[in-house]
Amino acid sequence: MYHRGMSTSITGETAAQVLEGARVRGRPVSRTQLARWHRAGLVPAPTRRSLGRGRGMVSIYPPGTREHLRALCAFHTQEREIAVVAWRLWWAGYPVPLHYARAVLEQAAALWEDFPAELVAHSGVASEDAGASEVDREAFEAAMAAVIEQAPDAPLHRPLIRTMRHRLHRAGFPTLMRVALEVGLGRFTGYSVDAVTGEVDREEQRIVEAGLGLHHGSAAALMLAHPEIGAALEQAYVTLSQLFATAQPRQVLTATTDAELLQARDQLRMLQQGLDDFITVVEQLFGRGFAGLDATLQALREMRPIDQALLLLLWRQVGPEALERFMRSEVETLERLLQQLLRRATGPATLRDASVPYTPDAPGATDTTRTTQENTSEA
Repeated sequence: MYHRGMSTSITGETAAQVLEGARVRGRPVSRTQLARWHRAGLVPAPTRRSLGRGRGMVSIYPPGTREHLRALCAFHTQEREIAVVAWRLWWAGYPVPLHYARAVLEQAAALWEDFPAELVAHSGVASEDAGASEVDREAFEAAMAAVIEQAPDAPLHRPLIRTMRHRLHRAGFPTLMRVALEVGLGRFTGYSVDAVTGEVDREEQRIVEAGLGLHHGSAAALMLAHPEIGAALEQAYVTLSQLFATAQPRQVLTATTDAELLQARDQLRMLQQGLDDFITVVEQLFGRGFAGLDATLQALREMRPIDQALLLLLWRQVGPEALERFMRSEVETLERLLQQLLRRATGPATLRDASVPYTPDAPGATDTTRTTQENTSEA
């Protein structure tokens, strides 16, 4: 509490006010810990004010420090590393020295540039040969699956990737991961083409779409009614792969000013909230799990600092305007298709009845088409 001898012009919060109720993993935060954190820049630094002649001094923290400390405690309860806590505070919009954010971004840049090549090297298959033939693809997929399984911090352990693997019953998962790696390496130019017939490998396309949840529930009816969705998605992967092919994340980070980092963070947070709202509305219309959006929404809400840093680097790499145009184009395409489907359907409940699970032993698209047509005709 302020002493009545203090100037009425002084605004802010005392240490006692800031610390009231602050706990990390059930333990109250001490004045010593608070001082350590403000010296590290994790909470705003106080100013020393006089209580009046002969009454000593008091530390006054800027307004909002109590809320800031609550956020720090919440993040610190989940994360033990101070660097990760600092990033989460920064991403949430709290004032934190930018050297914390740049440290995480430097780790992300290194991961972006080094991980795909290391994965290829450890798989025992040369990157230039990966996917060159059916034999090479099978060997590459088998070796890569083993590497991913053994990696303690591999993408396999992310919720979204686990969901994809579950959808494919393990059989098609290596194919999905190979395609994803080709996109990340900047080598994806479209689905594989049969060397004999010259036709696109529809099984590969089906596996990727099934992993994304597009062969389940009401999404299956949408895919059947609008086969152009598959072609649009394939082109989106090609475009994204081209972006990765020219990526130079370390150089981009070095050239990005502090002001540009803050601007990119705020733009991405707004975009993330917009996607969250959009997915919520779509699921209200078509049911939870439509097109695998429930897993996507979970992934958005549970993004780790390294994921957020990678997304920010991508945002800066291609330019906010270009990437925003690309993402808005994809969303607008989906919105138009949803509107068409809504006009054809009798109601959302009908769409939720459609169910076309992916099975690795399925003979082809015939069974999927038949099941979807039956569900659609019942509508």
